[in-house]
This record gives sequence, C-alpha cells and structure tokens, in this order.
Amino acid sequence: MSLFPSANDFKAGKGVEKDAPRKTGIGRFFELVGRDMNSMFLANLLTCLGFVPVISLVYIGFLMNNLPVMLISAAVGGILAGPVLAGMYDTVLRALRDEAGYWWTTYRKAFKQNFKASILPGMLYCIVVTVQIFLVYFCFNLLYHGTNVGVGMWVATVLNLVIFHMLFSYMWPQVVLLDQPFGQTLKNSVNCMIAFLPHALAAAIVVFHIEENIRKLHDAEYEAEMAEERSDDEE
Repeated sequence: MSLFPSANDFKAGKGVEKDAPRKTGIGRFFELVGRDMNSMFLANLLTCLGFVPVISLVYIGFLMNNLPVMLISAAVGGILAGPVLAGMYDTVLRALRDEAGYWWTTYRKAFKQNFKASILPGMLYCIVVTVQIFLVYFCFNLLYHGTNVGVGMWVATVLNLVIFHMLFSYMWPQVVLLDQPFGQTLKNSVNCMIAFLPHALAAAIVVFHIEENIRKLHDAEYEAEMAEERSDDEE
C-alpha cells in the first residue's frame, strides 16, 4: 500500500452497474479520495516545488525590506509558478471528470499545453499575493510596535485578501479549460464571483484560513529566533 490508499488496495466487491449514476456529495468525495488521492498529492507536491524559486526570490526582497524588489521577484518567479499551477489544476479537473491516465503524463502534457497561456496569470497571481503578504506584514508589524493602522486599513487588507482569492478560484480553471484572451478570463472570473458569491466566499475563507495559519507559524519561528538572539546578546 502506498502513502494514500487507492482502489487497488481493496478487495473487489460486486462492482458498479453499467448505467449507475455518478455519486454525489460525501460519496463522491470518498470515491475521489480512494481513487485519485495519490495523483492529486503528487501533482500538488510538484506544484509546491515549482513555487520554490518565486518564494526564494520574494524572500530575498523581503530581507532587503524593499517592496519593488519583491514585486519584480514575484513577476519573474511567476513565469514558472503559473505553468506548474496550471498543470496541477488540469490534473485535478481531469480526475473530477473521471478521465483515465497516469498523473505524470497528464501533468506534463498540461504543463506544455498551458505554458504560454499561464505565464501572465502566474505573474499577476504572484504579484498580488506578494502585495497581500506585504500588507499583512506591515499591519501586524506596526501593531507589534504599538501602532494601530486603523480600522480602514484593516478592512481594506481583509477585503483585498478575500476578493482576490474569490477571483483566482475562477481564474485558474478557465486558464486550463478555455482558449481565450486573458482579459476575457478576468471578466468571466468577476462575473462568476458575483453570480456564485456564497461558493466563492467559502473558498476564499478556506484559503485565507490556511494562509493565516502559515503566517502564525512563521511569526512563531521569527519570535523564537529573536528571543534566541536577545539571550545571546545578554550573555
């Protein structure tokens, strides 16, 4: 048995009738988990590796305390981040459509097919996320030093996070499924975001919660390093 169980790890049952309707709800969820979790996990892992360059470049700008360097780094890193993210979306969407095929073959094919079309969305995505990280760090850094940026700034920061995550949740599927200008993709994303607001808001809140937990982890590591440096200075 591999890291995640698959349908091959269980004994055969009575099977599924030829004309049986597709499962829905929790049944569909566990069907996908049992059948495609390995493929989805590996596709996501490869995507994370593809984001290492942009994370490293932006972090250099962060250490320099230079926002323009961070934004340029995000744009450059987005050239690779966009195609690897498009490959992940394509792999997951094909699994949801019950298409047969090995995940690496699917991912590699999607990476090549969507490479050119996903560069600009990847650059935009990385630049927006970098600005969001800078805003959150700016607000919390001032708060840590006893200065509150005000309710307006906090509201603008939260709305920025939520709205753009709602937008991106509809942008990437279009990048891999539709052959159209990027401007049309953005227009469709805004329309879908408004038309399916509850779903988009729920997806944005989930992503926001994940990023908030990651930020807390990084803050804890930073505080531990600062405490260690202060203890060394006192000695």
